Amino acid sequence: MKRPVRRRLTALLVAAVFVVAIAGDDRARGAPRPASPPRRSVSRSQHTLRAAGPPARIAAVGDLLLAGSLLARIQRDGDDYPFRHIAEALTAADVAFANLEVPLTSVDAPTSGKDPASVRAGRDYVFRAPPRLARAIRDAGFDVVSLANNHAMDQGATGLFEMIESLRKERIEFAGAGADDLEATRAAVTRVGDVAIAWLAASEILPRFSVASPRGAGIAASRGHHGGRDWRAALLASVRALKARGLVVFVSVHWGVEGASTPNRAQTTLARALAMAGADAILGHHPHVLQGFTWIDRTFVAYSLGNFVALPRGRLARESAIIDLQIEATGVVGARVRPVSIGAGQARLLIGSEADPLMTRIASISGVVGGAVASDGEVKARFATRRPGP
Repeated sequence: MKRPVRRRLTALLVAAVFVVAIAGDDRARGAPRPASPPRRSVSRSQHTLRAAGPPARIAAVGDLLLAGSLLARIQRDGDDYPFRHIAEALTAADVAFANLEVPLTSVDAPTSGKDPASVRAGRDYVFRAPPRLARAIRDAGFDVVSLANNHAMDQGATGLFEMIESLRKERIEFAGAGADDLEATRAAVTRVGDVAIAWLAASEILPRFSVASPRGAGIAASRGHHGGRDWRAALLASVRALKARGLVVFVSVHWGVEGASTPNRAQTTLARALAMAGADAILGHHPHVLQGFTWIDRTFVAYSLGNFVALPRGRLARESAIIDLQIEATGVVGARVRPVSIGAGQARLLIGSEADPLMTRIASISGVVGGAVASDGEVKARFATRRPGP
């Protein structure tokens, strides 16, 4: 049973709303809109509030890519196979977060937003995984996932709805996608003691027909002026509104270039804008390799958390990390990198001397973006912080 003492209350909070003109896949084809899963007016799930105490511990990781040949291993060895060596580290946190990079759905209706020829040639990908894996994700310790990525709509609106219902059934919070633009841009809120953390998610990578609209399902965007609306400005407004309400604000952004170990100008520009708007932590995904960790004033930034559960090719794609963040009501007060290696589709913590090569590389790529990572994993800030826990 996860965290018998440090239990938390989760609830929804309506953030400032994005609006978009690009409809979901089914709407773009003129098909009737599938019925949305029931929407809850108060909360997605209910948990018990733990007593106030030391800083909350947040564990943030990269992509859960439960797809391709990894599914055959899961079918053979059990749904918990990818998480067997890492679940203990995740369940020790008060809240654990990941980017869910595959729709959990039994629907086999590939989106028309991706070119079939590109998919056949391996230049693009369309994924799906069994909905039952939502339970494995929950049992591994995950409390919150981002759905704002370029695969959430791989099986259209119907596939998205089935995934959302599967997550709700397992009491996993989600952000970044939904039945319409209201749900896609709504913040999930987790509470640990007297600390409330709002989770927003948005994507810079936008396949055709993937962005939510007032009448169409899809993901939240971090860029564009679709239908005369400025998604970037709306995202920043949401951050400001949540911060004004006294919440700690985490923003997950799907951005950057696949395989690049250094963020591009679009990433660094948006990260600075989010920090100025009041974001307390920015968690990046999409490159499928690690990028640097740093602070922008008091905002922690992970430009890319890389893969976490996957069967990646190449050494860099098999390098991963858990970011342990200490949170108080004022924001993030400490950050520490815990190096992880991915092998045969399973994430495993590296300890002792086996962690040294990866920690050296993390320090190097973090230095490129102005970060300083100590040998023990602490991401050093220019302001006084609590020292991250073990």
